[in-house]
Amino acid sequence: MLTRSCWRSKLAYFLISILVLLWFGVLLKHQPERDSLLVGEAVREEQEQVETVGEKLLSLNSSDQHSVCLVSSCNSVEMATSAVVIWLHGLGDSGTANVGIKSLFTAQFMKNVKWLFPNAPVQRVTANYGAYMPSWFDVGELPISAQSPEMEAGVMKTVESVHAMINKEVEAGVSPDKIFLCGFSQGGALTLASALFYPETLAGAAVFSGWVPLNPEFISKIPAKAKQTPILWLHGMNDNIVDFKHGQAGPPLLEHAGVGCEFKAYPGLGHSISNEELSLLQEFFGRRLGASSSKE
Repeated sequence: MLTRSCWRSKLAYFLISILVLLWFGVLLKHQPERDSLLVGEAVREEQEQVETVGEKLLSLNSSDQHSVCLVSSCNSVEMATSAVVIWLHGLGDSGTANVGIKSLFTAQFMKNVKWLFPNAPVQRVTANYGAYMPSWFDVGELPISAQSPEMEAGVMKTVESVHAMINKEVEAGVSPDKIFLCGFSQGGALTLASALFYPETLAGAAVFSGWVPLNPEFISKIPAKAKQTPILWLHGMNDNIVDFKHGQAGPPLLEHAGVGCEFKAYPGLGHSISNEELSLLQEFFGRRLGASSSKE
């Protein structure tokens, strides 16, 4: 027969076990959602068997907390580079995980395009309760809306790193008007800021589910040549990470600043990239590279 003290011990153990389970449940519930990039089975299959030919790792400013690691890949190693695409991933993602996306661009004029997939530095993110994760700059909260605080100082610091990538390609002989910036979510916001403050005209910038990560005063600081860089902005209307209305407010602001921007909304699309958007991006590449048809 159990004594009273024994019953108390068992009851205490039971209550402690319940509290531990509840604590773990709270932790799991509050894990932040990572930016998702969904572009169909073709990309996932390609990511599982990423080709190693023509790929290499290199670093920029390795002593700086804003340094990035690049995965570079050319569609062809036999011919000279015709253009460069720098793809900037979303919060919590990596450039390495996005390498397979280039396999979806099959037009003839894309054959000798060089792709760069930078990896964001790992740093504390306020929206992630101060925990470390891959991030181009600090994000104050999720979802991102018009009321979200802008972390402009961090954005502009990372813009310098993106400009360093561009300058490296220019030094290698690629004209700025043959260099594209593309980005998803946080990478889209960085793409926009980097294109708007580069001193030369780029081939173009594509923003997927992004936002303007700058205070309104930035309009007066855009270099004249940067205003000639065309912007392609695509956003899903069911986005639950970057509020659609917040993203939609960006293009009119750019137009007011004298920057040409093509905007398209996708009903039913959440925080991801569709194959339809990527087809439109390939057409954008073709127009900017002077191809007579995106199917060439």
